[in-house]
Amino acid sequence: EERIHPTDTMGQIVLHPRVFDREGGFEGTVKLRGSGKGPPATLTLRLEVVEPSQHEGLQNDEPGCILRVCIRDASGLAACAGLPDPYCFCRCSRFSGNQQQPAPAPASSAIRTAAITKSVCPVWNEEHRIPHYAVGDRLEFFIYDAEFGDEADLLGSAILESADFHEHGFDGTLDLKDCRNGRPGKLSISAEVVPPQRCPMVITVTSMTEILKPLDDAEVVAWTCEVNPVARRHFATETQAKPVPASPLWAEELL
Repeated sequence: EERIHPTDTMGQIVLHPRVFDREGGFEGTVKLRGSGKGPPATLTLRLEVVEPSQHEGLQNDEPGCILRVCIRDASGLAACAGLPDPYCFCRCSRFSGNQQQPAPAPASSAIRTAAITKSVCPVWNEEHRIPHYAVGDRLEFFIYDAEFGDEADLLGSAILESADFHEHGFDGTLDLKDCRNGRPGKLSISAEVVPPQRCPMVITVTSMTEILKPLDDAEVVAWTCEVNPVARRHFATETQAKPVPASPLWAEELL
């Protein structure tokens, strides 16, 4: 007799937000796909979108955190052949394994300000959000001259270590290195780790009916219903395991 693996899918349904993201939410019975031959299996549930503020936020070391970075201004930049058109490029970098040097984080973890025309004291006041933040990521800032052409001309650089902003954020000024005149310029920024909100949904899984064994001689041990928010899989949750029969009853509220 063959045993069904605990993670084998016995039926599934995908609900679009328009079905439940409205006043009153959704309550009803839906047909499941991939539940075997014969009459379609069904799942009875209720979904209600709630205000995120009603639930405690996650910590800043949870998956799904983002970095909120405000690049305000720079000063002390040096002119070369005329005044530069400076812009600031910022990226996350992280250490992995036994690396001696940090590696850049994903490409989406990089931001760039607009270029300010003819200035050695540019003011940007731009706020950006960087996804995919992980504990230990540091921020690297590079100021370039946009007027220099295809080959970037570095006007100054700075590094903000994770320990300097991870817990309590950072709001202040960094010394710029690699400046043309040999004197450190200044870069004014703020950085804050923003924890994700818990999934703003209450799901009540009531029952499932007519679940069929996918293999005639397979042994099904128990039923579990998993709720997996698309694009936010770290918020996946599931009901308790219910032993066979083929129409399990949960009546559980998931958050």
